[in-house]
Amino acid sequence: MDDKVKDTEAKRHRWLERCPEMGTEPVPVARVTDPNYFEKEREKIFKRAWLHVGRVNEIPNKGDWFVQDVVVAGTSLIIVRGQDDVVRAFHNICRHRGSKLALEKKGTSTGMLSCHFHGWTYNTEGKLSYIPDEEKYYEPLCGKQNLLPVACDTWEGFIFINLDPEPKETLLEFLGPAADRFEGYPFDTNPTELIYRGDIKANWKLVMDAQAEAIHAAFLHVNPWPGLFSGGDSPFAKYLDISFYGQHSSYTLAAGTEYEPTEVEALALSMGPSVSSSGDDAIQTCKKLNPSNDPNWIFDSLVLFPNFIIYCFGGVFHTHQFWPLDHKTTTWDLRMHLPAATKASELFSQEFAKIFLRDPFLEDGVINEEMQKAMESGAMSHFYMQDDEALIRHCYWVAHNAVMAED
Repeated sequence: MDDKVKDTEAKRHRWLERCPEMGTEPVPVARVTDPNYFEKEREKIFKRAWLHVGRVNEIPNKGDWFVQDVVVAGTSLIIVRGQDDVVRAFHNICRHRGSKLALEKKGTSTGMLSCHFHGWTYNTEGKLSYIPDEEKYYEPLCGKQNLLPVACDTWEGFIFINLDPEPKETLLEFLGPAADRFEGYPFDTNPTELIYRGDIKANWKLVMDAQAEAIHAAFLHVNPWPGLFSGGDSPFAKYLDISFYGQHSSYTLAAGTEYEPTEVEALALSMGPSVSSSGDDAIQTCKKLNPSNDPNWIFDSLVLFPNFIIYCFGGVFHTHQFWPLDHKTTTWDLRMHLPAATKASELFSQEFAKIFLRDPFLEDGVINEEMQKAMESGAMSHFYMQDDEALIRHCYWVAHNAVMAED
């Protein structure tokens, strides 16, 4: 066997070798179609894991707050920056008669949060501070019936919550080695958010799968992204690295060597960063980007179990969140995080960057819904994955371990 053949054999299953325990078996279709399996995911994953809910720059000032509905867990949360500058999370429920405390999606206060129903008022640290006609109650309640807290912590400016009343591990323990993967990345230099959000009629794992691999782009996205990730000796996608960190994983992708931007795209790229050409500013501060120093590197991605993905490019980053509504419906929340535009040309560049993603992600949503329909037909019992789809296999493996774990 010559050296070229040996090299090909070594590459064929190189990612599985980094996590052989996840196996090679096909995945049962029931894991995306069975409502009973989803109920176990609801109880054993989403009510117990650390879940990303936003960024600290969404509430920059004391008294700022936003609401995050966690439909999969049947609750609504209010995330607030207290007068002591600490970010906290509470169940968005008034302790009087159970009304929703905050009805808007976000806001700011002078230090107090008041219920719209009967005026019970809490400070931004969650303490019940004022009750109208308090003397008519049969016991003193102020300072006692405070907002119900939810475990909350931050990492690299990302806010996470845990709905378990007594989380089994801290956020940093949950992240493990993955916490260092993007150490030094300049997340704070990208305050502008451009958002796509929609409900996809497919299981949350199916919707997430399409963002955990790039092979499909050579087929599904051939019109909007011809050759973006492919070319030369990599006709589908060139993975530079795939790594695993317990429940989490990451991958590094190269750009297509034959990709040619359109005239409009080239103009937009000359005015600001985008997907196909994002610069290398971040590489100077985050030394773990592009671990192989490949000249055609395009981005690194971190997949944080159960439902959050971060794409880090050279000058911008994207986040993808996948919130289950039921076993076959998912809210997909995509956010592009960009530098603040200071002139019209940069605004044009950012708007183009958003449009550049629109059609491919619409195509992903459509194929996700068709996959769900096909799998629910009962015609097939299992589906298969190759080595470059290792992150998808890893997600199903980790989720199934959680579902099957004894309490």
